[in-house]
Amino acid sequence: MNVFISYSVSDTQLVRTVADHIKAKANVTYWDQSKEPGKETWPTIFSWIDAAELVLVLITENTLSRAFSVGQEVGHARKANKPIIPLVAKGVKSSELGFLAGITYVQLDTRNPSAAIQALQQQLDKLKQQALLRQQQLQALKDQENRQGIAILALLALLLFFLSKE
Repeated sequence: MNVFISYSVSDTQLVRTVADHIKAKANVTYWDQSKEPGKETWPTIFSWIDAAELVLVLITENTLSRAFSVGQEVGHARKANKPIIPLVAKGVKSSELGFLAGITYVQLDTRNPSAAIQALQQQLDKLKQQALLRQQQLQALKDQENRQGIAILALLALLLFFLSKE
């Protein structure tokens, strides 16, 4: 599973902590770790979001000062219908969530993020199970279509056989 993390650069250490705890369950991309010198910023970030099955948005007091950039990332994720999980620090008012208003978030204690990380890991497991179920359903549909195609071909072959006898 690919996960993109949107955050304020001032929270890089906290993002590293979150990423380190979920990297066993997900391939994590975020600016500080994944940037490549010489590449254009926004097309690169948007490509990471496009490749993600989940977008995490870390909201702290630091993020509020970088709201424009985070808002662009969230807007792109919403436009692409990506699941978004905000991790919102205690003390951040819900009225300050902007693009994230109305999305259920995980409350984050920045001094001890273990409870938020545990909730996030449980959600990752749930999303992986849902993705596996969707994949199994798609495979079952493909198998059914293949069987139907074979049955139609068999009927056509029988029809041609009987028509050639006449």
